[in-house]
Amino acid sequence: MTHTRLTQLVQALLDAPTSNETVKEFAQSWINAEGTPNAKDIKAEGAEFCDCPGCVAAKNIIDLKAEIE
Repeated sequence: MTHTRLTQLVQALLDAPTSNETVKEFAQSWINAEGTPNAKDIKAEGAEFCDCPGCVAAKNIIDLKAEIE
């Protein structure tokens, strides 16, 4: 998945009228972290996610994917 596509999906979560408040907070924190020097530096070093609360939450969910399905 490209970063552009991931950003689109996170934005869709934020824009969806049926997303609950927790999901919207996660999506907004991820969007807010995008473009920050810290996020760019961490990603430039090869990390798939930065260390913002949104990315940490997303990574935790991805890591638990097998248990969720």
